[in-house]
Parts: sequence; structure tokens; C-alpha cells
Amino acid sequence: MAKEQESEKIDFRSGCSLTRLENLINVFDEYDRHEFDDQMAMEVHIMKEHIFNILGDVQKIDNKLPVANEYLLLSGSARDGTLDIEIETPTELTRGNDFDLDYTLFVPVLKLHDRNQPVVLDMRHSIPCHSWISLKLFDDVTVSRWESCCKTIENQTEGGQFLSPPKVCEWFHETLVKVTDELKENVKRGQPKIVAVQQSGVATTIILAS
Repeated sequence: MAKEQESEKIDFRSGCSLTRLENLINVFDEYDRHEFDDQMAMEVHIMKEHIFNILGDVQKIDNKLPVANEYLLLSGSARDGTLDIEIETPTELTRGNDFDLDYTLFVPVLKLHDRNQPVVLDMRHSIPCHSWISLKLFDDVTVSRWESCCKTIENQTEGGQFLSPPKVCEWFHETLVKVTDELKENVKRGQPKIVAVQQSGVATTIILAS
């Protein structure tokens, strides 16, 4: 009697076979071993400069963002550690031969007048995992600029305008789309190609191609 064939082990969360998952991990491990040569270093530098120029254009639209901003650039993206099961039908966000590097850029929306200026947060009225930022220590011009992204609180103990993170993220994404759409229509020689601009929660992803 032939030995009964062992059933294939399946990953509970994805429904994918463990053998296929191991193959996917090996594929992405190979991507992580790519050589960062001088040509790629130059392309990455050009793309970073292009992103900063895009943010400069975002600031010029309604002057919400600080003119002299201090960004925080981190290696890796919000999708780090995720696997796309269907690598045969990749999307624009699927890492592969045309998706070499990813970064996360934090964009400050306010500039403190003093390093010791306290930041007042309100977590009682905001939605879970978010905190409103009080604008009561900022001048009237700043409050006026951000009024469309604010929530107003008025009670016996406190009052004033508070920045709403979801509204700020929605404004940022919409403004970024306006800027990138205009750049797509007026592409200059040597500029990286804007492949996609997508929003996912409070994050906006921009994919560039050299």
C-alpha cells in the first residue's frame, strides 16, 4: 500500500503554502542584497532632491508649511516587513526589480518660535491613536492658515483651535496631488518620473522612477 501523501502545510493568516512563503522570503532577501553602486547613489540623490522640491511647491500653494522646514528622513517605508503573495501580478507598490529603495519622510507642519515652547496636546477629544495639537501659543496668522484643518473646543476650562491630524493628512494629500499632477503635465528633462501618488491612512506614498 502506497504511503499516504503528507498534506501541504498552509499559513493560517494568508492561506498560502509555507513552501511558497519561504520562496517569497528568499526572493525579497535577494532584493535586499542589491549593490548600491555610484550610479544608484546618484539616482537616489536626484530623487530625494526632487521630493524636497515638491514639498517646496506644496508650501507655496497656501503657505501652511514652514518655509525653512526640518525634515526627518528614515530608511525603509511603512510597508517594510510585508509580503505581496501574488508576485506574478505585481502592483506599483510591490517591491521588485523596478522598486529598489524606500524611505519614510516626516514633514513638520508647524515651526516653534522657541525651542523651549511647550506643545499642548489633547487626547480626550481626538479619535484613538491621534492627538490634537493646540494652536493657542501661535500667532493669528498661523491659526488662520490652519483653520480649515482645525477643531474648535469651547468649554469652562479650555478653548481654542486644535489641529486635527486626519484633516491635516487629508489636506497634505490633496495638495500633494495638485503639485504632482502639474509636474506630470510639465515634465522637465532629467527629472524623475512620478509613477504614483497614493494615500493610505495618514501616510501618502510617492513612487518615483529614474
